[in-house]
Amino acid sequence: MLPSVHFSGCTPVWVWDTSFRVDGVPVKLLREGEAATFLGAQVGFNIVPRMASLAEITDIGLKIARSKLAPWQRIDALKTFFYPSTVHMQRMGTFSKSDWATIDRILRPELKKTFYLPQEASGEFLYGSAKRGGCGIRLLAEDSDIAAVDSGFKLLTSPEDRLASDATAHAKKTTGMRLRKNADVAELDQYLSGEEDGVFRESRGYGGVWSRARNASERLGVPRVVDGGHTAITHDGTILRRKQRREVMRTIRESLRLKRSETLTAKPDQGRAMECVAADSASTHFIESGDFTRFADWRFIHRARLNSVPLNGPSSWMAGDRRCRRCGYITESLSHVVDHCMRCAALYLAWHNAIVAMTKEASRDAVPGDRRKPVDWVTEAAPGPGHQEGKCGVHCRRRNGPVRQQDGRLRRCGRVQKREVRAAEGGAC
Repeated sequence: MLPSVHFSGCTPVWVWDTSFRVDGVPVKLLREGEAATFLGAQVGFNIVPRMASLAEITDIGLKIARSKLAPWQRIDALKTFFYPSTVHMQRMGTFSKSDWATIDRILRPELKKTFYLPQEASGEFLYGSAKRGGCGIRLLAEDSDIAAVDSGFKLLTSPEDRLASDATAHAKKTTGMRLRKNADVAELDQYLSGEEDGVFRESRGYGGVWSRARNASERLGVPRVVDGGHTAITHDGTILRRKQRREVMRTIRESLRLKRSETLTAKPDQGRAMECVAADSASTHFIESGDFTRFADWRFIHRARLNSVPLNGPSSWMAGDRRCRRCGYITESLSHVVDHCMRCAALYLAWHNAIVAMTKEASRDAVPGDRRKPVDWVTEAAPGPGHQEGKCGVHCRRRNGPVRQQDGRLRRCGRVQKREVRAAEGGAC
């Protein structure tokens, strides 16, 4: 049998020492600070959360992040098993947002070690959208707010009429206790939207599912609106109605991830390469699966994308020699090392030729025309008569973002067109 609790809603809020009986049998009384577990959540007044459970959650995350799995397997395990396992506790309000933020703060250094990033690397890379070059890892503190908003909205828009009406009545009662009068639908929407003006400024000293939804809506900027006679929520211009009740968490989470990705690409240092990476989601296909990725590639590529490779040039806060350690160029920047250092010219050529070879092989059967004839790929000279012609040009550059990449592609196309004109005139290509 569940225990009972009797508390006063007047200020100051406190627990009455009242005994209840069922069929003459006394029911256990919960005093202030005591709790009972119901549906996996602690129920009571002014209870102290089980910090042992919080430590267990943190320990599980650290064990996965520090395991001997491959780096991409660790990330996949965290996304598949660890983060989804916390959603129920977030919906129940088992722990506060600050408790979840503590777990985020403990896990963040381990996540950066998994990607072989220095601790000063931007956190937006970890928690940004996978569609814009980020890793798409969840923030537990943020998810706790999203879960609170989502739970409240799902209760009010439940397809079961009785559950929806009971939830609406309970929410109105909670709002009425704040207003000291019976609340209507408009006042309920104002309360759940986090309105702080007028009578909504006064607090009553106790919380529940609706107060959590109200505070989370205010922090996330998720107001409630009346759309077609029904209550809906809006976030960044997107209106989520009753029929989108299953998309609330995913929509709000992805919107916040996209904002972090935009913040990262706007940074003049760490966002320069990420602006190019964000142009196509294929640039991050290997983060979850590790396909076609060596461990050496993994250790380098994330540092390179955030311009965090330990070189002499990028360290603007450190005094000392900035020259290239190989060729003596005045600045040893990442763009110089991967593009311009003449001591590595043979490696650049091999890189270019490998990409050309893969492009030729992948598109051998995808060119227009007679498929039965072999394709002669040329890069410098025109093929002989009677052969089908295919030109393959690869532009490998990193520096100065997509604008310079587009300029390089146009220059390459211009050179190809000039060769075609000279070939048509009978001259040498």
